[in-house]
Amino acid sequence: MEYRRNSKPMTAEERMEASKQSASVRQALMDTMLVPYPQFRDGIKFIRKFHVPVEVGNPSAGRIGGLLGESRVGKTEICRYFVSQNPPSYDDEGESYPVVYVQASDEMKLPSLADRICIATGARSLTVKHKLVADATLLRLAGAKTQLLIIDDAHFMYDGRNQTDRRNFISFVKMVADQKLASILLVGEDSILDTIEATPTLSGRSFIYETLHAFSKDDEKKNFRNLLLAVEDRLPF
Repeated sequence: MEYRRNSKPMTAEERMEASKQSASVRQALMDTMLVPYPQFRDGIKFIRKFHVPVEVGNPSAGRIGGLLGESRVGKTEICRYFVSQNPPSYDDEGESYPVVYVQASDEMKLPSLADRICIATGARSLTVKHKLVADATLLRLAGAKTQLLIIDDAHFMYDGRNQTDRRNFISFVKMVADQKLASILLVGEDSILDTIEATPTLSGRSFIYETLHAFSKDDEKKNFRNLLLAVEDRLPF
């Protein structure tokens, strides 16, 4: 997903030029509009630091972290934007998918999550037996040279689950971290933190997380006004 085409305010001259473009071009500018509001900047800064702890250093491996917060704060768009800044690459050694994004769902089982990871790394869905799903997915992540696996709506892997499903997902997250193939970012509601703290195999780890909050009521009018002004500065007319 491309965001950079219309992520900066346009000058009066640039807006005049944009207004002369075809309807499809102006529609694309509208569809790719991005206003980096405060929570968005905080989220991107956190993921960037989690992915590469030291500027111009090496990506982290084997860490488990969380981007938490209530619904509609913008966590999904933050993650998708970060993925767009770390696109796949191709060289003599094949494809590389440094940052992989998948979304969990309330009825998803571990094989479905594995399928989504494989598809996100350019492969077809898995056809192995259930007991081998986790191992096959680890091999796929290794082959794709994945540095960071982002699982959005990760609370669906744990909340309201039966013991077997919950154990399978916890084991998978632990396995990826233990193999130090990639770091894992669990994105979703605050209950993810409760799951980490209540799970002996995970609670002893350093769980690095950031919690995003909606605008406070005291700042709501000011922030909304600033948002509208920022949107206006990016409109192609």
